[in-house]
Amino acid sequence: MLSIDLNRNQFLIDTKKDVTAIVGKTDLSALSGSFRWAATKGIGLIGVGIDYSIGDLSGMQVVNRFPISAKAMDNEFFFDWLEPAFGRNFSIESRPEKLSLLVWGSTPLNAAHRLGLSVSQSDFSDDIQIHYVNSSNKPQLTGNRRIDVPVSFKETLACLSLNSQNRTLNCIEAGFILSRGQTKFDNNQPTTLDYRNLGNGDLARDGFFINSVFHFNCFRFSAGLSYGKYSMHLLFRLPVLGYYQELFPISHAVDCQFKNSSSFAQKIGGDYRFDLWKFNNSVSLTYTHARYNYWIDGEADLEFGLVMAPLHYPLRYDVNLFDLVCSVNRQIGKVGIHYQFRQLVPVTNRLDDSPVYFVSPTEKYKKNLHGGQLHEFNINYSLN
Repeated sequence: MLSIDLNRNQFLIDTKKDVTAIVGKTDLSALSGSFRWAATKGIGLIGVGIDYSIGDLSGMQVVNRFPISAKAMDNEFFFDWLEPAFGRNFSIESRPEKLSLLVWGSTPLNAAHRLGLSVSQSDFSDDIQIHYVNSSNKPQLTGNRRIDVPVSFKETLACLSLNSQNRTLNCIEAGFILSRGQTKFDNNQPTTLDYRNLGNGDLARDGFFINSVFHFNCFRFSAGLSYGKYSMHLLFRLPVLGYYQELFPISHAVDCQFKNSSSFAQKIGGDYRFDLWKFNNSVSLTYTHARYNYWIDGEADLEFGLVMAPLHYPLRYDVNLFDLVCSVNRQIGKVGIHYQFRQLVPVTNRLDDSPVYFVSPTEKYKKNLHGGQLHEFNINYSLN
């Protein structure tokens, strides 16, 4: 058996009407393809697969407001320099690329059960470029500037499954995931008055999962558990923002890491398939609950006597996600018609009392969190 699929997608993200500090417009195009080959000899089955995708992202962002501090020294030696150093307009360019290799196989244990094994390796890379204009008080720093952020990420997944012809319990699978990521921050075309290397970061995630699938006539139910451990380290130094009194360079840095961090998630869902007016239809609803526990340690390297208390706090989140999917299919000869509607409803709660906030709370504006909604329509033609 041989299968080849090609897809091209175009996305437009516009946040200009949002009441946020940074708004903008982003275009993203993506091209993806997959190859599958499977063969059997006797009772065994083996297969290989390749997935490849490449994207092109570009966006122009506008800064509506810069942060300020109640302390005069913080503004004088830090926040007041951000706007002249970076400007109110900056652009982002990105070219994400992903390659996945998959191998799988299965063999029967007896007349009613079949044992399967699959292993995949995914490599992701990106070269993010941030363009901005420096208009500070040092001529050697002014003009068009750029920060390069190369990113690499590798993930290995292995899964062992037991499939059954039992009408109730259809499948049980268990596996593990190993993920490693790295990035760095390069100051492109730096002068002798600036830093060439602005920092680096690394991420590690190890986890395992268990899933099961049950069938009851036209109903299918699934349930699963997953657990993950995380560690991250990030060192970032700002480019030289300018020179105080035209003599002393201004640049600050932060060293941050997550340690003793973990997540535990549970998922349960079901779908119902039925025929109506010569259409094949399905409705599914999945509920996922996850508890995330992080511990953040951070140190700031500030100049000119500025002082920031070290961060040593827990971050705990309770996440609930409802996923509703409805699809309609119709085959007319060699032509297939497919429509799918999908709605995500997230409910997130912060459980800790840490003073660390990634988004500043405001009382003036009411904030709502909405899930994504997707409408998909496809027409395909079969050559067979």
